[in-house]
Amino acid sequence: GYSIPILEIETPLFVERSPRRWGALKIGLSMEDMYAEINQTRLKLLLIGLGAIFLGIIGAVVLAKRITGPMKKLVEGTVKISRGDFSHKINTQSKDEIGDLANSFNEMSKQLLISRKKIELANKKLIQAEKLASIGRISATIAHEIRNPLTSVKLNIQKLSESDHLSKLEKGHLSISQEGISQIENFIKEMLNFTRVSELNLNLFPIDQIIESSIKMINDSMELKQINLEKDIQENLPPAMVDGDKIRQVLLNIFRNACEAVEQNGKIRISLTQVSKDSGGKVKIEISNNGIGIPKKDWENIFEPFFTTKSSGFGLGLANARKIIEQHHGTIKIKGTGDESSCFEIILPGQGEK
Repeated sequence: GYSIPILEIETPLFVERSPRRWGALKIGLSMEDMYAEINQTRLKLLLIGLGAIFLGIIGAVVLAKRITGPMKKLVEGTVKISRGDFSHKINTQSKDEIGDLANSFNEMSKQLLISRKKIELANKKLIQAEKLASIGRISATIAHEIRNPLTSVKLNIQKLSESDHLSKLEKGHLSISQEGISQIENFIKEMLNFTRVSELNLNLFPIDQIIESSIKMINDSMELKQINLEKDIQENLPPAMVDGDKIRQVLLNIFRNACEAVEQNGKIRISLTQVSKDSGGKVKIEISNNGIGIPKKDWENIFEPFFTTKSSGFGLGLANARKIIEQHHGTIKIKGTGDESSCFEIILPGQGEK
């Protein structure tokens, strides 16, 4: 059967002043309760130890995830940046050293993206400058090689046309030849003007006045086709630091193209607004029409020299317009209007911007 452990304590009994032992006193205590308490304590310690180990493992896993998770994101971000994806950002809620590292990484990505855009813009401007320089050299060569013999041909045709011995048909042919020579001279003149970089005569000009003077210069063409002009001009705009004649040249070119694009009784719309109300804020000019727009596939090349979608012209008007606007540190682009027509958007710096 089951034996119960007992603790026995025994002590001898003596009479005072006598060496004789009279007996012994024995006390027995049961150890059952003590052993039960000891076993229970052991069990508690075991459970506490296992719980501590379990919590330690969970804490280690959570801590490892908190450390390795952001670090993994940093590694992935580094790989993406090495492949040229500077727009990548690391989203982390950590407010410790890992969070600081992630924020520094995002700032680095942002600065790299800005730097790349600046480099791309600088390269684009460099390519454009080299292209203009090449066109300039070619134009100068063409002008030199063609002008002299062309002048000789022109003078001879003029002398022939003054002769009284020519028939009406022959004089008509000479007149057509003179018109052809004039077209060649105009082309050479436009090429030389396009490649010539002239200094801007900057002054404070109200943009709305430049728009009004440009409209007056194209008014006859609009009346001829009975074109309806819609104006949306913001009032009390501050003047902008521009070369008035150059900006007028840009607007006239776009107006002429719009007049050619619309049908009889067509519509041209121009708006002038301020982009920002800060001191010297930018102004935006938009010119659109309800004619057949420029195909979207041509938008990328529409401002390139000698590119044209028309059967006539030399393809230098819009290229020259971009050159002038960029000289003003502005931008010009073409965009859609929701239908088949196109809209030219020009943004110019205000009087306090460069």
